Amino acid sequence: LPEKAVREFLDRHVARESDAQVARALEQLRANNAAGAVVFLEEAREADPDHPRVVLALAEAQAAAGDVTAAEATLDRLPANERDKPEVAALRSHLFFEGQVAGAPAAPELEARLAAGPDDHEARFQLALRKVVGKDYDGAMELLLELMQKDRSYGDDAGRNTLLKVFELLGDDPRVSRYRSRMASLLYCPRRSRGDTGRVVAARPQARIVWIVANRVGRILLDQGQIKQKGIQAPVLHGIR
Repeated sequence: LPEKAVREFLDRHVARESDAQVARALEQLRANNAAGAVVFLEEAREADPDHPRVVLALAEAQAAAGDVTAAEATLDRLPANERDKPEVAALRSHLFFEGQVAGAPAAPELEARLAAGPDDHEARFQLALRKVVGKDYDGAMELLLELMQKDRSYGDDAGRNTLLKVFELLGDDPRVSRYRSRMASLLYCPRRSRGDTGRVVAARPQARIVWIVANRVGRILLDQGQIKQKGIQAPVLHGIR
């Protein structure tokens, strides 16, 4: 085997002395002692600077301690073959949200603003960011969907763009497909009036035509080519909007 493959195998299957320090640091993080975890991990990095597990754990501890800049710099020290891994991408997304809420009002203040003014889109957006940082992902995504529904122009489509960031953060979490489907419905599904069963609507979101087929079971999203292949006969056809 090439030396690189051997090294990767050993990293995955052979314990290293620094792993024990990582374990102790994670205990400190669970006890809400981020500063203590950073101390353990900096010692571990000094003893084992090339161990990706140490570097990633240190960045997580630095982020938990509120030092986003240090966490980003730590991630930048990862080898190129480690930077695209899902756990690294997720942490970078988390750091993005940490940076976004810097200087934003606290969640209770934002909630009060939103209760007083339901069209306060800034409060809704900042509260969504606060919820992401607090790991209330469902609450955050609900607010971002509301923002999409109410005002796509806010922050240059900040609702949709931020939802995509949350999806990246959650990775293969099953909630992603559910919320992605709801986002697509807001993007591509026009409102229907009562009695529209059996209607096919052609819409043109940006450069792609999406047909929306409604039947007794529910809506099926098909592209134009799929409709032709399946031979669906639509009783009502509306022009492209």
